[in-house]
Amino acid sequence: MRRPRLLAWLGGMPDVETLLPILQRVAERGALDVDAHLYGKLLRKEPRLAKATTHPALRLRLSSKLRMRFLWHRDATRADGIVSIADPVLDRSPTRRRSNALSRGGHAVAFVQHGVLQTAVNHLPDMPPPAFAAERLLLWDRPGPPLDPTDPRCVTIGFPKRPLLDPVTPPPALAAWRASHRTAILVCHSFRWPGKRFADDAVPAFFTMLEEVARAAPEIGLILRGHRVKREAVSDALEVALVQRYPNVLRCGTGAAAILTGPIDDAIAVCDAVVGPISTVLLDAAYRNRPTAAFDDDPTALQGVGRIRDAADLTAFARDPSDDGSEALRRRFGDMDGNLDRAAGALEDWLGA
Repeated sequence: MRRPRLLAWLGGMPDVETLLPILQRVAERGALDVDAHLYGKLLRKEPRLAKATTHPALRLRLSSKLRMRFLWHRDATRADGIVSIADPVLDRSPTRRRSNALSRGGHAVAFVQHGVLQTAVNHLPDMPPPAFAAERLLLWDRPGPPLDPTDPRCVTIGFPKRPLLDPVTPPPALAAWRASHRTAILVCHSFRWPGKRFADDAVPAFFTMLEEVARAAPEIGLILRGHRVKREAVSDALEVALVQRYPNVLRCGTGAAAILTGPIDDAIAVCDAVVGPISTVLLDAAYRNRPTAAFDDDPTALQGVGRIRDAADLTAFARDPSDDGSEALRRRFGDMDGNLDRAAGALEDWLGA
């Protein structure tokens, strides 16, 4: 009997990080045929992907940007369903033309959440219920505003982003810097949605706090990392100023931390603990067994994770990182192996396998 065919386009690292572990589990279970296309240039940009994408049950097709964005019609027509991190009518990314065409053409699509705080999924809860076109919504947590908790399309799968790449080996300069500090803390930041999520003075106040810690506690090493795509010129300038003034501060991608330009896993691997805004990085760290704490940008989100409100909080956490927050996140968002089975099962059920 013919197995239903599931199609996926992996056009960038966010697609790979979220969808590849799920597709590999689907292929292992054998109830669906998986037709997965990987943008070939990613292998040149990140050579470690070659090992991560070698799997006994799933063979990826290498595709060009032209085929994936414009010459995709034949692949979509042959598929019974498409799985994506972008809903067909809510996509605002470079793939929106393809997404809109999929919607107009009536193609069946399943949406997978790819961020712990995501617009239309759980961010800006006072917005009207979003008009998702997807037939299934695979969510990391139980649905709540702005989603309708009773929507039968919603399936809770837990956190599905299994680590894919072997960590980089720290070069001598980074290893020496790391050894010269009592603890090394990865400090992530992103000030997106200003005026809605962050006050006007959030950026200077944040970097003032970091400077207080760097000056008062030179035994604590701070590695700073902004959002990998959504960069802010003001934040970049303040990062540079801190690095120039304090030898216990590094920036990912420059100086001794020049190698830390790729996935967040590389930076997590060289640090003892992670602090950041309410974002996916906290789950990335928790599932890599690093103590985590959150800046107090959303007091109601991710309950159970310790909050960093000022320099004293950050210094105390850095000197004695607690794993309570990571344990709370793992309890809430599930065992990784079970999460991937839930995601695969939801797709199988959707396509009638």
